Amino acid sequence: MRARPRLRTILLWVNLIVLLMPLVAVVALRLYETELIRRTEAEVLSQAALIKASYEHALREELGEGLGSGSAVLERDGPSVEAKWPTNVEDRFRPVPIDMDLRRDEVSAPVKGPQPPGGPVHPATLRAGARLEPVLVEAQKMTMSGMRVVDLHGNVLASSQEKERGLSVAHHEDVTRALGGEFVKILRARAVLPNKVPLTGLARGAHMQVVVSIPVMMDGRVVGAVSAWRTPISVMRGVYENRNIFGTVSALFLLGVLAITALTSVYIGRPIRRLMAQTERVADGGEGTTDAIAKPGTYEVQKLSEGVAKMAETLQSRAEYIRTFATNVSHEFKTPLTTIRGTVELFQDHMERMPAEKRAEFLAILDADAQRLERLVGRLLELARADVLRPDGARCDLVELLDELVEDGSQAGVDVVVESTGGDANAPIWAQISEDALRSVFSNLLGNAAQHGATELRVELRSGVDGVEIIIADDGPGISPANAPKIFDEFFTTRRDTGGTGLGLSIVRTMLRGHGGDIELVDGSRGAVFSVRVPR
Repeated sequence: MRARPRLRTILLWVNLIVLLMPLVAVVALRLYETELIRRTEAEVLSQAALIKASYEHALREELGEGLGSGSAVLERDGPSVEAKWPTNVEDRFRPVPIDMDLRRDEVSAPVKGPQPPGGPVHPATLRAGARLEPVLVEAQKMTMSGMRVVDLHGNVLASSQEKERGLSVAHHEDVTRALGGEFVKILRARAVLPNKVPLTGLARGAHMQVVVSIPVMMDGRVVGAVSAWRTPISVMRGVYENRNIFGTVSALFLLGVLAITALTSVYIGRPIRRLMAQTERVADGGEGTTDAIAKPGTYEVQKLSEGVAKMAETLQSRAEYIRTFATNVSHEFKTPLTTIRGTVELFQDHMERMPAEKRAEFLAILDADAQRLERLVGRLLELARADVLRPDGARCDLVELLDELVEDGSQAGVDVVVESTGGDANAPIWAQISEDALRSVFSNLLGNAAQHGATELRVELRSGVDGVEIIIADDGPGISPANAPKIFDEFFTTRRDTGGTGLGLSIVRTMLRGHGGDIELVDGSRGAVFSVRVPR
């Protein structure tokens, strides 16, 4: 049998996919937003590096020969500061990693504008800044980035915003850290947000800026800092600009939804519809109801369909049994009823002229047929009780019941001999069957043996692990090969003229099967031999 997935497995996969789809979308957008920030970080860092190199070159030209005479103002009070490179590279390449991450980096608050200058400004730095400022202003027109150069005291020497020159930004955290030799990269909230930013315009609607500040160095000492900042593209702007890619991703998500729908339909929807059709056919008594549905999809639907098919088969079998049983009952009742009706009509027509001997003969016939009907009714009730009998956990001692059978046999003129295979013959042997049921089984078999002229009944007990086998053999005429297949059928009897109803063995088999046992006719050297099996 092909293994089927369980319904809970299908539902688990569907729920996991439904849960993961929005999570994947959120994570993907978050990663994409980080990628947009890193893209801006790389742009701003490259601009700051270029400005740093340009300023250092201009400052060297303005100072002339090194930093000997007249350059003391470029030094801090106290020990000089060296740059703290983020990478430990020995050769001439010292890259700054692009590693900003929204999950790790906090967005700092906006800062106040430039303040009044603090500390003296060396003329050489002013001249170098003046040479660089037009470049910054012109570059901003294309890059839309803010840029500035400051000296050791945080005084603005050159800026893409000309009004900042001569003021101080030493209170900016990034500038302070850069003057301390650090390569600073931070996210800073924008002080003013635009009201409405179109997806196709030049303005950017992100709520933060990427700020990069790096130290300016001469002869290994920090002599100033360069800052550059830029607003990254917003996620919606990025999605719009890459709409083909995101459209493809959305199509894949849609295909995922369709796949979930198809999965649910194939493994749940269609099998349930087939199962509903099967139950409707069972209710209507249609054909093909005893076959399980094809392609049940899941293990539960498969088992349910098999259960419905088995139920339909049982119902059909019971219906056929009831039809056959009703036919047999009507046949068995028809003969005595016909005789009774004929006798009554005869009495009605000839009662006064009928001799006493004839009246007595006809009354005897009426009495015999009434007794036959009474036996039939009793047997039918017994069969009905056996048919609905279910095990109730009762147990009985076989040895004790067989002792009763010996006494009943002596009263019926049959010598009952009990044999046991091994063990103490008087030790109790317990069977999982009610005492009344097993007593009825023995009584029916004893009655059949006596009715067919047997004088001896031999009983052999064979005790096993799971049950007990009882071999019951009589010394009667036995059962012919032609009649052997029919002896357990209802109303089959060869002694109808002596009162046989043909229900005894049928009752025995039904009662034993109701308790998990069985009975069968086995070959024997003489007489009839039955094997009765009962569970322990």
